[in-house]
Amino acid sequence: MRIENISVRQHESHTEVSGKIGKFPLWFKYSLGHATNDEDATSFLIAALTPAMLLGEELIIDDRYYVSEKVFNNLPLIQTVINCWNPVFKKITVHARTSAALPGKTGCAAFFSSGVDSLYTLVKHQQEIDQLILINGFDFNADPTAWDAMIRRSQRIAEIYAKRLIVVETNLKEFNSFFNLSRFANFGATLATIAQLLDFKTVLVNSADTYERIFASGSHPLLDPLWSTEVCGIVHTGLEADRAKKIQLIKDHPDALNNLWFCLKDPNANCGKCSKCIRTYIALKLNGVDDFPFSSPVQISDIAKVPIDNAEILSFFEKFRILASESHHDIERQLRKLILEYKIKTFLKDIDTYLFNSRIQLWRRSRLNAQSELTNISVLPRYTDELMLDKTFRDLALGSTVESKVLSSSIFQARTFD
Repeated sequence: MRIENISVRQHESHTEVSGKIGKFPLWFKYSLGHATNDEDATSFLIAALTPAMLLGEELIIDDRYYVSEKVFNNLPLIQTVINCWNPVFKKITVHARTSAALPGKTGCAAFFSSGVDSLYTLVKHQQEIDQLILINGFDFNADPTAWDAMIRRSQRIAEIYAKRLIVVETNLKEFNSFFNLSRFANFGATLATIAQLLDFKTVLVNSADTYERIFASGSHPLLDPLWSTEVCGIVHTGLEADRAKKIQLIKDHPDALNNLWFCLKDPNANCGKCSKCIRTYIALKLNGVDDFPFSSPVQISDIAKVPIDNAEILSFFEKFRILASESHHDIERQLRKLILEYKIKTFLKDIDTYLFNSRIQLWRRSRLNAQSELTNISVLPRYTDELMLDKTFRDLALGSTVESKVLSSSIFQARTFD
């Protein structure tokens, strides 16, 4: 896999950076005022590493460009961690010219979405943070109307806290999806890719985990700092507080609480129906916030209907149950039902695995057809990973080039960000 054709173009309203990774055209558009060196391929190296590991291909950076010596020296450890989590990602060789850049960047920025994690970071570190980074094309591809609503909400919060909002558009989500990677497989690397394009000494990445329970993820307190260069440090922050404790801090700042947005379905409001809305509803109730506006009122009985898909989601609800046992017994009862159902399913699955050598699961998969259970490859292995890898190779063989299809209508065409 080659990295080549990197270009930086200054437009009236924004900077545009693009390059070729293999056959895929990766691009970024962002607010003016951030120096970008068109000879520095570090961002493209960070974005390309996980896909190259998945394919088991050497990564070759054209000699016209250089990469951070610090990041390059961290690549063996980064690859060891990712390969240890999921062996479908192979260790590869990276060929690149390196350079130890001289410090010169200033300021501190934080990734921002108006969600619980990012608002907590802003409130807690408001004295350190200069600017907030809002991205379209990272974990969602919002249409122009939804994207405009998200920008207006984030701009409102930025002005309240006297911060500058940096708007970034990219096709990184499309890039990761092209290789059939889940958002969590390349999560931290995707953020680090953008951090290294911008002109900051420090960039804060918001944690969803806590020191008590840290799960394997593409954004991880072990991995994220390893993407730091000589001039820009990546800091994984927020591990000291779970979701309920983050709400506890946010509720004392009405301007932040009134602009809190976390919904999986509606970019303009919080729907009250999706799993993330209900999880946050619990955290709000446990902190005495009873009047938070949802589009559809949440009922206590809705809690037991939320799916628990993995141990990380389970940890949210187990912590909620402990907190609810003190004074919210109606919430605790619903959480007990939800957790018990998940643990029964897990127990039955373990019995099948250890007593019957997974025969029931194999029978079920044969009845369903493995193709129907295909899901994108993440940092933890699934039995369909090899099938998805085969699909990726087939997709790559279809043509010599790929065209990006996202964000044909950019917000920068209609607005200038000062």
